[in-house]
Amino acid sequence: MMRAFWDRAFSHSALLSYRGPIKAKVEQFIGRVGELSMPIDIAYHSAILATELMITLTFGLELTEEEIKIATLIPGFISRKFANVTNEIIRMNESSDIYGYIQQSKSDPKAPGFPLPMEARLAIVGGSVCYFLCTHPKYIAKLREEVTPLVHFNKFDMMGRYSLLEAVIKESLRLIPPISRGAERVTPPGGVMIAGRWIPGNIIISISYYSMSRGPYACVGQQLAMMEIRETVARLITSFDMRLADPNYRTWEDSGRGTFTLELPPLMIKFERICCA
Repeated sequence: MMRAFWDRAFSHSALLSYRGPIKAKVEQFIGRVGELSMPIDIAYHSAILATELMITLTFGLELTEEEIKIATLIPGFISRKFANVTNEIIRMNESSDIYGYIQQSKSDPKAPGFPLPMEARLAIVGGSVCYFLCTHPKYIAKLREEVTPLVHFNKFDMMGRYSLLEAVIKESLRLIPPISRGAERVTPPGGVMIAGRWIPGNIIISISYYSMSRGPYACVGQQLAMMEIRETVARLITSFDMRLADPNYRTWEDSGRGTFTLELPPLMIKFERICCA
């Protein structure tokens, strides 16, 4: 199963090695937010941060915001050119990034022949909890009390568990889950029997991720995603005060568009740097 190779990429020792790149990228993100005096679209900037992080962690590459935007505008660029370049880089260099672990499956006869560039693209996922913090500002103050001493004394551990921070993140993800619908599969050409019901061949079926995402089927990358979110949220709330640019903009959570992942509309937030942060 391909899962075995993903598990290597998200083992405890592998996650430890990703902390440095995550800290560096989040630091750049905080710097960008601090440079922008006008309200910013945090949904857009969070997506850019998530993409930068996963390109760095997945491929061991550095792309700027402008390069990422250009890549997404060229039809087929990511699936063809970008994948070809990264395959060549990995072929020439032993890599300990995520794609390096997955690439090892090519030399294993037991590994199925899944398209590895597609596996890498599916790894690029991000999210944000800023909206709910802005609409429930008392939790910003409480959260700041919990993590500020740790951040300021460089004792905050993105792999650690902090009661309020964990609760805020998980409740935000529950209310606006990144995956807007179940995982899709195409039935075999000859059809298949599923739960006592015959499904004809070449039919797209959808399976709820709630029932199929526990135990050995749980998302293999969730710990890495939580590391990124913990670090980002902790740095944001200890560096800035934040509020909605439009206090009446309370319907943002209902304005998403479901694709494979949830696409959210712009979310304009005003960030003001905390004195001495």
